[in-house]
Amino acid sequence: MELHLQNLDYVSVAVYVALMAVIGLSFGWFIKDSGAYFKGGGTIPWVMATITNFMGLFSTFVFVAYAGIAYEWGVVSITVFWVTVPACIIGGVFLGKLWRRTGCTTPMEYLEQRYSLPLQQVMTWVSLVLRVLDNMVRLYAIGVFIAVVTPLSLEWSIVVSGIIVTVFNLIGGIWTVTIMSTVQFIILILVTVVLLPLSMFEVGGLAGISEKLPDHLNFFNGPKGNLFWLGVYAFMTLVKYNENWTFIQKFYCVKDENAAVKVGVVTGLLFLIFTPVFLLPAVASPLIVPGLADPEMSYVSVAIKLLPVGIMGILFSSMFAATMSSLNAEYNVMASVLTNDIYKRLINRTASEKKLLSVARICTALVGVVMIGGAILIRNFGGAFEANKLFSSILAIPLGIPLLMGIIVRKPDSTASIATIFTGVVSGVVLNLIPSVSWEVAKLIPTREEWNQALIDRHGKDLHGKFAAATVAVCGLGGLGSNIAIALARAGIGKLILIDFDRVDISNLHRQQYKAEQIGEKKTEALAANLKEIAPYVKTITHTVRITADNYTKLLEQADVICEAFDNPEAKAMLVTEVLKNMPDTYLVAASGMAGMGPANDIKTKKVTEHFYLCGDGVSDVADGIGLVSSRVMLCAAHQAHAVLRILEGK
Repeated sequence: MELHLQNLDYVSVAVYVALMAVIGLSFGWFIKDSGAYFKGGGTIPWVMATITNFMGLFSTFVFVAYAGIAYEWGVVSITVFWVTVPACIIGGVFLGKLWRRTGCTTPMEYLEQRYSLPLQQVMTWVSLVLRVLDNMVRLYAIGVFIAVVTPLSLEWSIVVSGIIVTVFNLIGGIWTVTIMSTVQFIILILVTVVLLPLSMFEVGGLAGISEKLPDHLNFFNGPKGNLFWLGVYAFMTLVKYNENWTFIQKFYCVKDENAAVKVGVVTGLLFLIFTPVFLLPAVASPLIVPGLADPEMSYVSVAIKLLPVGIMGILFSSMFAATMSSLNAEYNVMASVLTNDIYKRLINRTASEKKLLSVARICTALVGVVMIGGAILIRNFGGAFEANKLFSSILAIPLGIPLLMGIIVRKPDSTASIATIFTGVVSGVVLNLIPSVSWEVAKLIPTREEWNQALIDRHGKDLHGKFAAATVAVCGLGGLGSNIAIALARAGIGKLILIDFDRVDISNLHRQQYKAEQIGEKKTEALAANLKEIAPYVKTITHTVRITADNYTKLLEQADVICEAFDNPEAKAMLVTEVLKNMPDTYLVAASGMAGMGPANDIKTKKVTEHFYLCGDGVSDVADGIGLVSSRVMLCAAHQAHAVLRILEGK
């Protein structure tokens, strides 16, 4: 689905930018020293600090990454996001008062008090690197979104959004960040609250979702609903949130310890309340926009379909606002560390407040320039998700533990903390530099280059290139489809679209490519996992839906070749009829007749039309005493897979 802003949408965006400019200029006049620039003079109301904290921990990723989870798995996306709730509440109740009592401007400043100058400097510089890398990803993400809905290129989208964020921070510091975040919060809530009832009405409410997609209302659905996985993720979130500079900064900005506690607790409650508001439209999205090629566009797609004409600009502004709030807070706290923990600590200990304010603004501008340049290069890391995964795996946890231990433990050890940082960072760098180490499963696997070269050695460069560039849809993931998918993945097909509505059953295991331990799992999920083990670099797109005459075009529009692999005769007939009639230029490979113990050589491939191939014996069918035998089903599946490969070769 292509997205384009209309004239009225641009008017909405212009009004939003003008409003933010007025706010920034208005509050910028009141900033007279660095304390006001970074801490707001300790006078920011806790309600506004809480909203700023909420928005600072928020970004467009919620409407992208978590919406993608919601599209595929349902309300488990809410479960996953709710792990932020205890992280924020624990931070407020147990750490808010402690950070207030330090009397510091930055958490890095406190580290010198608790540990030593060497540790403080190590943490400062390494943490700055992490913050810069992390926020390059955020700026890149909003740049991608802008590039999709406007005529701007990705590079110019990054530059424009980066300049806007930097300028607003230059003007007013933390007060500008706070006021803007409050206004942006209101905009975000207005749009999402409107979309929620519209999406629920469209699908018949929760009852409609329950009837058509019952698994979508299971809070522990799919792999991310596994309690062990959730426990590990919750621990990582607890550490990452409570070492977050912007979170800690909010404790400094409010007037007293009780206000600091409220900031953490109420932030957690906001995540508890608004997460369903944000994500339920995405949970309903498979019924509203079925067959999306990219599940992460589900929220935007629902909004475009249901919101009144001209509201896209408000949606765009609200998503930009979410990420802008996050970046605003991050820019401010990074400039704070540069000013107080590097310039004042190492360069000019006697600098006046006026001088520090000038340095603070120079540092903010420097941060902005570095962010823009770095964000443009993020594509070289494989995009936003891959970059975020890489940077977090290397730096986040090793840096978080010493910081938290410093505020919690009575006598923390400086040497042990430096060792923790060094060991964690070096291990992360080494493991990520060794391409044969999979960060997800910690197993040795061939690199992508080694994998491709092995296939080139077997197939030749030209043929491998054709296979790698191809997208094949497998409709039905039973005895035929699961074997077809594995054969194509082993051959080096670049992308497989896997479609099935069913779950693995014990009766499937005699002929289908699943494991006993996968009984009860969705076939799409189970097969995708098995393919990951067999061919780690094949890209899979899964659709856990029943193919109908209403949704097949959206599900299959990306496919170069379609494999029909249904058990049900009616489903076979529907798909073949519809594809041949409405997708005449797309190749279709279907099957008919593979039951029983008939001779293997009766299984044949017939070219019916220019774009239609039929595999099987054409006569055998399941009946009393005539079942499906793994070897004969696999023969037919092999015929289908081979037909696909010959089509791609050009034969």
